[in-house]
Amino acid sequence: MKYVELKGCGTHTMMHYLKAIGIFRLLYNQKDKNIKAKWVNDKFYIIGEDISEIDLVKFFLDKYKPTPMVTPWNGSG
Repeated sequence: MKYVELKGCGTHTMMHYLKAIGIFRLLYNQKDKNIKAKWVNDKFYIIGEDISEIDLVKFFLDKYKPTPMVTPWNGSG
């Protein structure tokens, strides 16, 4: 297993925490269903068989598809 630290995704502010959860959700749904994540000493790590910082950059540049926003109050959802 390989570990990749995502700097700026700690637990010291709610924004950093939510950013980490959002990145993990995107990677799980769009890249690899076997990916895992954890915090160690306020650092967020993505864990996978064949993951690297370069793989993450390539994913977000080339393959990432934004999740559609649903607003139930205007009848679109």
